[in-house]
Order: sequence, then structure tokens, then C-alpha cells
Amino acid sequence: MISNRDTSHKDRVNQAIHFRKPDRTPRDFAAVPEIWDGLRKYFDTQDRKKILDYLDVDCRVVYYDNFCKPAGMDNAAVDLEASRERASL
Repeated sequence: MISNRDTSHKDRVNQAIHFRKPDRTPRDFAAVPEIWDGLRKYFDTQDRKKILDYLDVDCRVVYYDNFCKPAGMDNAAVDLEASRERASL
């Protein structure tokens, strides 16, 4: 299903957050590394953003491990590689 391209992903998410009815429910996507590998092969690209665009995914993850960590936790203890793997880049 192709969404209404007149509504941007950002607009759609903002409409939903502000309790205004968007053209459709915003889509999110998360996958384990093996699924990402399969999607890279299927879509013949290494670019996660392109894959998310092909799937018409609206939501993107900001590296939440950079700002969602227990109080007092040392920044060096944050596993940025794991964060990037979970992020939708």
C-alpha cells in the first residue's frame, strides 16, 4: 500500500502525537541484524534510510542510548555499536 505522499513522515507522526487524525497510522519498524541483512540483499542497498523509505516507515530512532541511561552512568559504558544497530539509520 502506498501512502499519501502529500503527507510527510514527520507531519504524519506530529499529527498523531498532537491527537490530530493523520491520513494513516504512522508506521514504525525494528528488526534484528539478520532481518536487516535480508532486507539489504532484497533491496540491493546497504543504506538503512533507503530501506525504511521503500517500506514507507514513518518513525526513526534517535540514538536513545545517548540520552536514556541510568543517572550517573559513565558515557564510556554506553554501547554505541548496539545503539546504532537498533537505530533506524
